[in-house]
This record gives sequence, structure tokens and C-alpha cells, in this order.
Amino acid sequence: MLLYSYIRQIMTIEALQLVFMDTQNTNNNIELKNVSVYDKNKLLLSEINLKLNQGELIGIIGKSGAGKTTILNTIISFNNIKTGKIYFNNKIISTRKDKKKFRKNISYISQFPNLINDLSVLDNLNRLCEFKKSWFGRMFWNPKDKENEQIIKILENLGLKNKLFEKTEKLSGGEKQRLLVAIEIYNDKSIIFADEPTSNLDPFNADLIIKQFKKMSKNKIVVINIHDLHLATKYCDKLICLEKGKIKNIIEKKSFGKGNLNEFFD
Repeated sequence: MLLYSYIRQIMTIEALQLVFMDTQNTNNNIELKNVSVYDKNKLLLSEINLKLNQGELIGIIGKSGAGKTTILNTIISFNNIKTGKIYFNNKIISTRKDKKKFRKNISYISQFPNLINDLSVLDNLNRLCEFKKSWFGRMFWNPKDKENEQIIKILENLGLKNKLFEKTEKLSGGEKQRLLVAIEIYNDKSIIFADEPTSNLDPFNADLIIKQFKKMSKNKIVVINIHDLHLATKYCDKLICLEKGKIKNIIEKKSFGKGNLNEFFD
């Protein structure tokens, strides 16, 4: 039984490696073609045509209810799609196996941090980071362990190194968001979606968070729903402008100053 269990673990690891091999050393892209989404009889997204490319920070803007969160949720879940198709690296995602494989490449950062306040920062890292060692294997903290050295360096760059053993409930809102970003930097998925990651943050922390997404976008697909016009135009390479479930405009950085972007903000 032990041998069988060990072989299964090895096969699982190899399968996961194959999944991620597909997304490395390539210019990844996601494309939505004529995607319409309904919830019961209510139209949520109408004929969305959109391409999301690695190497650029993509911002989705629009007033409340415009469909910003729905776009991200649709790409992740494929729920309620009535018409249209979604492609990854020019291959249609259609079967359950395709969808499962695709989702393994995605990190999703919510505006509501998925952290347990009663746990320390370290315990939350052990819970959410995809460490190679098991939870049991990480029970005894060794700062010289290679995995630990890596996460400590990431925390240091985000100003969180000295918070490692603190209860998460003592962190500010900005520190919690930085912790989530640290986790996703470590997990190193090829696709990152963030839903209003700067909501309720002070200007300093909001700028720091979006700056990190900008860095990550160099070799990943990074899409953020953003409600701050200043940060959107400062860091994003492309803005997708939504209105009532439709794409009204897609604006490249060189054209940010030519239109009235204020109309897409509450």
C-alpha cells in the first residue's frame, strides 16, 4: 500500500509538471470570442470579444454592475456561457479535462483576503503557498530551508519580513493584500486575476500593490479590476472599458489621454 501511494504521488507530480510545462517559455494568451453570459434570463455579458496577452498589465474598468467581476469569474468557472468560446494559447477550452487543466494555471486574488486571522502569517503561508513539502514536513521552521529562504525574500521585498510570526489579525488591510501578493509571487502561476485589489487601501499601499502586479505582468497574464483612475493610467498597458455588460472600448496606453475615462468610474 505504501509503494502504491508513493507511485501515485510521483505520477501526480509529473502530471502537474506537464500542465505547467505548457505555459512556460511561451507567450501565453487567453481569448474570448463572442461570449455572452446569462444568469437565468438576465444578460450579464454581451458578445465579449477580448484577447488577454502575457507581457502587459491589463486593467478592466467600469462602474458598479458593469460586469468587471463577471468577466473574471466567467473565465475561471465557464458558468452560464450561452454563446461563444474561450481559448487558451489558441486552443479552444471545451472539455471538463481542458477546463481543469486550464484552471491549474490561475491565481485569483479577491478584494476580500482569503486569510485566517487567528493564524500567524507563517501558518497562512503554509496553508496557501504551494510548497513542495507537506504541512507535516513544514511543522518545524528552518529559515535556511530553500523554500523558506525564497518566501522570506519575497516578504522582505514587500515589507513583511518582520511580520512572519504575528497573528494575521494584527495586520493592516494593506499588509494583508501584500501578503496575498507574496503568496501568488511564490506560487508563480502563469495567469493572475485580481478583483479590486486596492479597495479600502491607502494611496501608498494601493500604489505598491499595483506596482507589484506590473512587475509580475512581464512574464504572466495579469488582469486587474481597478477603480482608481490614477493607478490605472499610471501602470496599466491596456484598459478594457465596460458598460452594462458590453465592451465599450479597449484603449492602449498611448491613447489613455485622448478619451474621457472618468465616465467609466463611479
